[in-house]
Amino acid sequence: MAAHDLLDIFNAALLNIGASGALTAVTNQNAEAAACALRYPSIARTILRDVDWNCVRRRVGLLEVAAGAVWAPSWQYMYVYPSDCLVVRGFDTGLPHAKHPLCTMVDYEVADDATAGKVILTNVACPVMIYTSYVLDLANGAYEGKFDAQLRETLGWALAAAIAGPLTGSKGIADAAKAETKNMLAAAKQSNSLEGNLNIRETMAESLTVRGYSGDDAVWLVRPGWN
Repeated sequence: MAAHDLLDIFNAALLNIGASGALTAVTNQNAEAAACALRYPSIARTILRDVDWNCVRRRVGLLEVAAGAVWAPSWQYMYVYPSDCLVVRGFDTGLPHAKHPLCTMVDYEVADDATAGKVILTNVACPVMIYTSYVLDLANGAYEGKFDAQLRETLGWALAAAIAGPLTGSKGIADAAKAETKNMLAAAKQSNSLEGNLNIRETMAESLTVRGYSGDDAVWLVRPGWN
């Protein structure tokens, strides 16, 4: 059904600019389908990079580059850049971090090596990288099947803003779609970040109760909330 998910985004964009008809396939031979197919790749990558969408967040242990590559002495390790990685979000090395206990601040560099291609340079051994995963496939829309409702809605408005000018000639429609896209992105950043906040609960540690602490002296215990 993934191809239908991509088609739904195209049709949502057309509906958002006031189009009266709908596409039956992303490959329809008309101006509407051509405009959507032309603008969607850059729009999708931009929207996916702009927000750390939970529905396409992935964790992968990086593979070290095989012998033969040479890199700057300031970095100890070179790892293969995952083929489905759109943007790096962070690393999980098992050490706590103030905002996301499972995501550690790690120095790294994305580079293009003459031998290994696109790589990650860092001083951390065996890191688990957290990133936004996406591979464009206009024929099958494989990744669009993973998108949640909020991401699809945002893409529908962003694509509408891009195609409104060519298809309607109306600056007002384009501006309205841009404004709605901005609102959707702001809401998405908030909702996706809230899903990653610490789950905090007020609990009295048993060891402190034994030592004579009362409920008024409750200790805040936290646990990671970012899956």
